[in-house]
Amino acid sequence: MNVTKRQVADHLLDAAAVALLDQSDPITAIVLGGSAEDIYWGLLERERPGAEPAREEIARHVIEVTAALFPNDQRMTLKAARNAIRSTFNWLRHNDDPDEAQSREWDAQQEAAAIVERAMENLFRLTGSDHPRYQELLTHSLGRG
Repeated sequence: MNVTKRQVADHLLDAAAVALLDQSDPITAIVLGGSAEDIYWGLLERERPGAEPAREEIARHVIEVTAALFPNDQRMTLKAARNAIRSTFNWLRHNDDPDEAQSREWDAQQEAAAIVERAMENLFRLTGSDHPRYQELLTHSLGRG
């Protein structure tokens, strides 16, 4: 089998959209969508120098908002903001920290929608075209209110 990184990312993102939108399987959507997001990030760096991945833009906004809300606190680093954004994705994929909690409470649908949307946004930044299910994802996310 010969496959490109782009083909893998496309496949993972398509499967993440199916998991979230058709199968109500947010855990699968998070893992597959997060993996696609990472691959698209690398493709953006190689093929569109200067293009900002969606997670980086969001991380910068997180830093700005936390600085405005907590002006007396130490400013959050870009790495800390990235880690906060990806905490659920990373928690699902790793279990190598002996101090890490073995259970977690979170809005799985919200987290899955955010990760899949970031992957779709990276695809758009790479190609200039929306994913075929992008509008459906937005409608799905807004419908959850």
